[in-house]
Amino acid sequence: MKRLSVEHTEYFKVNAPIDEVFGFIVDKDVLPKIHRQYSLIPSVSSTTIYEGNWDTPGSYRTVRFTNGTMLREVLNHYDPPDCFSYTVSEFSGFQKLLATHVQAQWLFEYHNDITYVSWTCIFHARSRLNLFIMRRFLNTNFKKFMRRSIKLIKDQVEKDLIIK
Repeated sequence: MKRLSVEHTEYFKVNAPIDEVFGFIVDKDVLPKIHRQYSLIPSVSSTTIYEGNWDTPGSYRTVRFTNGTMLREVLNHYDPPDCFSYTVSEFSGFQKLLATHVQAQWLFEYHNDITYVSWTCIFHARSRLNLFIMRRFLNTNFKKFMRRSIKLIKDQVEKDLIIK
């Protein structure tokens, strides 16, 4: 059976030390700051950690959105300041009809005072039809959502460096 997943990676650079970039992105309170509404994707309103700390593999949290939906994130791997990964599942919104889960990974490298980051999301569809719909959603909405989140990350991290 053909793999029922679709993957997308965004690459970007931040003019800041790797520890500051990594620390900002993994901060337990960062999602409302960087995940703002874009088209069908609502803003994150809050997160609640239920097991462990957000720097311990196996920890999980509920992410709540401004439209009342939520999902679960489980931290799979945490290796500061090089990488971390997590799985998103238990969607309460329209995503539950399309996807079983999403795997995400962030990788960080530092060269010449610049942090290079890659953010990969792999969406796992419930069916071939859903895979087609998810590809469209990824290409029309989620890529732009990721790019908007990246801009917010860059703006906030680089601004904090100027203020310090």
